[in-house]
Amino acid sequence: MAVLLGVAGAAAYVSYHHFYGLAIALGERHDMAILYPAMSDGVIVMASLVMVYCSRRRLRVPVLAWVALSLGGAVTLAANVARGWSGGLGSRLVSALAPLAFAGAYELLMWIVRNTRRPSIETLAEGHVC
Repeated sequence: MAVLLGVAGAAAYVSYHHFYGLAIALGERHDMAILYPAMSDGVIVMASLVMVYCSRRRLRVPVLAWVALSLGGAVTLAANVARGWSGGLGSRLVSALAPLAFAGAYELLMWIVRNTRRPSIETLAEGHVC
């Protein structure tokens, strides 16, 4: 789990700086440019947390959560690739790595959280022998 957190953290950091740099290059003010990457990666986190909530309560995941996850990932990927566009194909591929690694590591982490269930009190009582 530490590896997943490390990869997600490093990828989020790199992706944030790519997106921030793109916003600045497009003429956004510094205070606004700070928020754009937080919003796109935040949508990914938000959608994943809704999925965990639904999983824990055995609810159907709302379509909006899937849409938010997909669009958040697409926006982050597009912004990172756009930032590396001028450097050629290699730069585009390297720039695409950060959002893909972030989404992959974060979703795997959420998969672990969703599938780690604490036993209920009834289950513990049934297994107890006096």
